[in-house]
Amino acid sequence: MRELQRIAIVFRCLSSLQLHGLRGLERSGLLKSAAAAASVWERDASSFSAVESDAGVEAEAQKSVDVGVVVDTQKPRGAVEDGGGTEEVGAQTLASDKPKTVLQDKSRYFDGKVIVGTVCNILWKGKWSDATEKSLQDLKTYFSPGVVYEILRCQRDIDVSWSFFMFVSEQCLYKHNSRTYAKMLSLLGDSKRYSRVQTLLDMMQQDGCGMDTQLYNTLISVYGQANMAEKAVATLELFKRGGGKPTAYTYTSMIHLFVKTGNIRKAMEMYSEMVEAHLLPNHTSFNILIDGLAKSGEVSASNS
Repeated sequence: MRELQRIAIVFRCLSSLQLHGLRGLERSGLLKSAAAAASVWERDASSFSAVESDAGVEAEAQKSVDVGVVVDTQKPRGAVEDGGGTEEVGAQTLASDKPKTVLQDKSRYFDGKVIVGTVCNILWKGKWSDATEKSLQDLKTYFSPGVVYEILRCQRDIDVSWSFFMFVSEQCLYKHNSRTYAKMLSLLGDSKRYSRVQTLLDMMQQDGCGMDTQLYNTLISVYGQANMAEKAVATLELFKRGGGKPTAYTYTSMIHLFVKTGNIRKAMEMYSEMVEAHLLPNHTSFNILIDGLAKSGEVSASNS
C-alpha cells in the first residue's frame, strides 16, 4: 500500500513537472511538497489501510448481494475492428480477486475461438435442458454479439439455437444487434420455423434494433422460402420507403419467389427493375428466371 501511495505522489510530481518545466521545479517547491506529503502518507498508512480494508469488505459484500459479478471493461486480445467501431470477438470473464463471492472466480480471458468452441461443445451434447443452462452459467463469461453470432453459425439444432438465443437475451448488459437477429431469422427460415419469425420481429422492436439492408434481405428471403408473397412485397416496399437500396440478392429472392408461385409476369417485372437499378444479374438469377419461363411456356421471353 505504501509503495502505491508513493507512486501516486511521484506521478503527480511528474505531471506538475510537465506544467512548470525542469527549471521551475525547484522554485515551485514540488520536491519539498512531495517529500512532506510522503511523510504524512507514511505516518497515517496504518490507519488509512485499516479504513480502506473495512470499506473494501463492505463494498464486496454489497456487490455479492446485488450482482455477484464484476464486468471487466478492458478489451481482451480477441477484440477486432468491425465497421465504425471496435467489437469484441473475445469474451470477457466476470470475475474478482475475492474468492468469497459465489459467482466470482479468478480473472480469465478467452479469445473468440476458445469461447465459441467451448460453448458449441456444450450445445452439441443434446437437447436444451437445465443442465445446459447451468453449464453456460458456470462459464461466468460475458457474451458479446460477435461471439453469439459465431456460435449461432455453428449450430445444427434449431431448437437449441433458439434456446441459446433467448438465454443470452436475458443476460445482464447484453443486447442483440442486427447481425445476430439476421442470423437467427435465417436459421428459422432454413428450418421452416416461420411461426417464430414474428416473435423475433417483436423482440427487435422492443430492443430498438433498426432494420438494415442485411435484415431486410434476410426477411424477404425467409418470406420467399415460405411462399409468403404479400409479406415479401410489403417488406420490399417498406425497405424502399425507408430510403434503402435493394441489392442483387434482394431482387434474386423476389424473382425466385414469384417463379415458385407461378407469377412469371411479376418475376419479369423484378428482373426489369433490377436492370434499371444498374444491378447485374448473376447466373443464379438467370437460371431461376429461365427455368420459370421455360416451365410456363414463354420461351420467347427467355430468348430475348
